[in-house]
Amino acid sequence: METRDVDFEIAPFKKGNWKTYTRMDGLAHDQVVDIHETKDGVMWFATFGGGVSRWNGRQFVNYTKADGLVSDAVWKVAEDKAGALWFGTLGFGVSRWDGKKFQTFTDKDGLVSANAVSAIFTDKDGLVWIGTDRGVSRWDGKQFKTYTTTNGLPDNNVNAITQTRDGKMWFGTGHGVARKEGTNFVMFTTAEGPFTTPTFGILETSDGQMWFATDSSASQWDGTNLVKYPTADGLPPNHIFCMTEDHKGRIWFGTLNGGVVRFDGTSFVTYTTADGLAQNRVHAIHQDRDGVMWFGTFGAGLSRFDGESFVQYTKADGLVHKRVQAMAEDNEGGIWIGTRGGGVSRWDGKRFTSYTTANGLPNNYVSALCRGRDGAMWIGTVGGLARWQGGRFDTFTQSDGLVENNVLALHEDAQGQLWIGTEGGLSRWDGKRFENYTQADGMVANLINAIAEDKAGTLWFGSYGAGISRWSGKGFDNLTVPGGLPNNSVIALLADAQGGVWTGHTLGAARWDGEKFQPFTPAVGLGATYAQSISEDTENVVWFGHSRKVSLFDGVAWSSLALSGGQDEKAEAEVMAIHQSRDGAIWLGTTDSLFRYQKSRPLQHRPTLRLSADKEYTDLSQLPVLTTSDRLTFDFGYIDRLTRPEKQQFRYQLTRGNLTSEQLARNGP
Repeated sequence: METRDVDFEIAPFKKGNWKTYTRMDGLAHDQVVDIHETKDGVMWFATFGGGVSRWNGRQFVNYTKADGLVSDAVWKVAEDKAGALWFGTLGFGVSRWDGKKFQTFTDKDGLVSANAVSAIFTDKDGLVWIGTDRGVSRWDGKQFKTYTTTNGLPDNNVNAITQTRDGKMWFGTGHGVARKEGTNFVMFTTAEGPFTTPTFGILETSDGQMWFATDSSASQWDGTNLVKYPTADGLPPNHIFCMTEDHKGRIWFGTLNGGVVRFDGTSFVTYTTADGLAQNRVHAIHQDRDGVMWFGTFGAGLSRFDGESFVQYTKADGLVHKRVQAMAEDNEGGIWIGTRGGGVSRWDGKRFTSYTTANGLPNNYVSALCRGRDGAMWIGTVGGLARWQGGRFDTFTQSDGLVENNVLALHEDAQGQLWIGTEGGLSRWDGKRFENYTQADGMVANLINAIAEDKAGTLWFGSYGAGISRWSGKGFDNLTVPGGLPNNSVIALLADAQGGVWTGHTLGAARWDGEKFQPFTPAVGLGATYAQSISEDTENVVWFGHSRKVSLFDGVAWSSLALSGGQDEKAEAEVMAIHQSRDGAIWLGTTDSLFRYQKSRPLQHRPTLRLSADKEYTDLSQLPVLTTSDRLTFDFGYIDRLTRPEKQQFRYQLTRGNLTSEQLARNGP
């Protein structure tokens, strides 16, 4: 029958986890005015009053005047081509840190002014540009060359410097914007005339647009037209201190007292202290390589916002019901969510569309979902089976030949036949009719609540309380506790990519390797005494759903993930369904809400390793002769801003490849 879908129009999402760092956490000062991430992924924070802080993902290391920094009133930080860091101060010039010592430059060394260094930028040729209150100086590695209004700058107060992809240098000043043309500067002019607004930030976006942050608005220039964004468009009437573009092309603005504003090209979304921001005065914004947003405030410390890796959806977002039981993905990438009492919701990446009995579902209690190879979405409910195809539901019940109406599990096999596990037996749909199987046909029980198909094409059927039946095409054989199954109360089944079959049961989990079951319990790393749901991701990591968290097993080591994305675990939420979508995200359906977890990007660099024997070694080729009585200490480090330090795990193996031929001769294989 024809259906009417129910659309929920919702406000732009402001999802994510916030964390604030202050002096109590080791930050040098709570006035954070600039942020820079180095080539090797280390974060540096310029503070106005405390010097600079270095953050490696685990702790802050601070540098002050006592370490050679020219002043603790640091305003800007930048990195030169050699990897050295430059720190601009208010009143004392700049300091250059090469990793070992500081070198200071003031007006005595040729810098145009040491009073107020408000911008530092390294161009493509490695030249370092320093904006001050008296013009701009350029450092070529040996000496400074200075440019002022006499060279065409519209004003000597230089607040922002950048270089566009065409190689041109842009300068934001107290009286507008200028481009460097040869040895002189040309005032930036629009169709309406010269752009003379005090400018504190300049940004070229990935699509070639130019943005200018001013004392009261933001302006966008497409090469021809200049568009201003005042209050009416959602940008607060505020002094804008900073701008950045994130990995998705969205623009973020830091304001004087309006918090942080994000622009996606269509609408503005504002984040304030009410959302978790430490303070509404934001001087610095940076998105790190892991996608985490960092905001420097002027007095409340540093805010960290992870709005991408872990997102929760509830009824307030349009999800039809909080209790999620099953998930599947359609051919268009839409995520179907079956709930226990509300029907199904489909997430298209922006909003939920929901379907209930009013739209043709046989029942709102949905237990199973399965996408067919023909694009149909099959929905198992306590009142029968439904098929969504062509914009309508078709319903199948006992009157159509289904063995029983309470559908608990669905699976389409390699031949394209749909298997339906119910409370009263098993049905197979060949596209035209149902063929039914019960305990009378040799099955271990009539109740079938889990189905999997291994690489050999054998179908596995799990029964809560009775064990497992296997179907190879001719008949059933059964596995129970006497045959090696650790527990007969089978909750979940998964056939992995290596040919094994995982069972989740009330005493843990187990893997069938073709001959026997290997049990897994909390004693070896499983996060609970049972496994409610099991799934395998594209990297062959197996996920197990429990209460409040999931366990992950890569074949060697175990780890866990709390439902709140590494913060406090959400109490009592049971993970009933796990699904990886085609974009790599892991969806977790629980008895309380729906979560979307975006896995971290691949490692950007290798972890550091320090090995201590008689002394500390970072170069393993320098290891002395080792014997079985020697004590070794391994110390790992890796910059991972998505995982709490105490949750990070490292795995290592010493092999012949770690050692030189000389060491092999000395130490043996």
